Amino acid sequence: MGDPSSFSNVSQFDIDSVNLNIDVCFDSKVLRITTEYSVFAKEKCNHLKLDTDFLLIDQVSGRQHHGHPWVQLTSSLGFSAVMSAIRDDSKTKEFLGVEPSTTYYFSQVHPIPSYLMAIAVGNLSRIELGQRCAVWSEPEMIDACAFEFAEVERILEVAENLASIIVWKRFDSLVLLPVFRGVEWKTRNMTFLSANSRRGDSIQFVPYDSQLWLDHFIACFPQKSESLKALPWEEIFFTPGSMGFNYDTSNPLSLMSDEIVQFWVESSNDICLQEIRGQFPKAAEFPVILKRDILDGVLENNLEWSQTKFESFADFLGIQGSKNCELRVPWIRIGLKCGVKQVAVDAVDVLKSVGRVKYVRPLYRALYDWEQTRSTALDTFETMKNSMNPMRAKRIATDLQLEI
Repeated sequence: MGDPSSFSNVSQFDIDSVNLNIDVCFDSKVLRITTEYSVFAKEKCNHLKLDTDFLLIDQVSGRQHHGHPWVQLTSSLGFSAVMSAIRDDSKTKEFLGVEPSTTYYFSQVHPIPSYLMAIAVGNLSRIELGQRCAVWSEPEMIDACAFEFAEVERILEVAENLASIIVWKRFDSLVLLPVFRGVEWKTRNMTFLSANSRRGDSIQFVPYDSQLWLDHFIACFPQKSESLKALPWEEIFFTPGSMGFNYDTSNPLSLMSDEIVQFWVESSNDICLQEIRGQFPKAAEFPVILKRDILDGVLENNLEWSQTKFESFADFLGIQGSKNCELRVPWIRIGLKCGVKQVAVDAVDVLKSVGRVKYVRPLYRALYDWEQTRSTALDTFETMKNSMNPMRAKRIATDLQLEI
């Protein structure tokens, strides 16, 4: 159905491809963009009418053409460009004239909605994580980011073994500048991640393309050997809720966690570490999710631990010195709850290097709740508040009983 207020006939055509030519000028902060659409008629129609008010159209051609969608992006020399498409590095060209620049070429052969197109240009470095995965970030962060996202290729392989081959050829990630805290775009071929997504350890990051398969498929059909053709696809796609499947919710890891938490909460300060290690000799090798469950369980209790018991607990789980915020933050909170003042140094390090609310807000609260570290919480907030999102700063200020 056409627009009743328009004389255009765009509803009689479908877009076959879109070709973009983007010139990024950092000095003038200007984007110069030209667009070429390849369209074909859905009905018997030999002309295309457009609303052209305030729009410059260089040429409209009636010839039939099924083009290959591409993007040509030119930026100042020394800057790299990434987008939700596949970059062809063999076509990259550098121009050393009056205005030195670099031109990159991208292609996206699969149709995508416009809201999934995203572009970033800046001082970016890249490390390849596998045959089809890479991570991009500022040069200062690239090694840490590569460590955190090292498992992406393996996760994709698991997704494909569970379902089928994923058609998107590249699965790259860009870790954005800290100023983009809380911002994230999940697009095709490239996931744009907030700097806050970093936890300090190798994380269970799932690329958007495989997540589409896994979110629904794993929950309902954990049996890898199950035939895809035998699955009730009509029910999968059109039945709301759990589709009537019965899930086994018993979790042996949860039972183990409860047993370990009970042991540490009820044991005396002169605990024999060898006793608990005899029952759980590989506790230091537990998966992160189990360690986090144990830490959360301990935090729910009133703790009157000695520093020796606190250190033994950290040694038992192998988390002392961990950079993974999923473990580091609750471990610090347990230390503060037990009156171990040294962990305040670790708390400040997290508050100054990590911006994610789920990590920093509990730490500010824990520091403020203990009188001996209250000034540390206030001083750190004073230092960091100007780099925070205003809403985030206001919420933390409320926790610290401040007005801003």
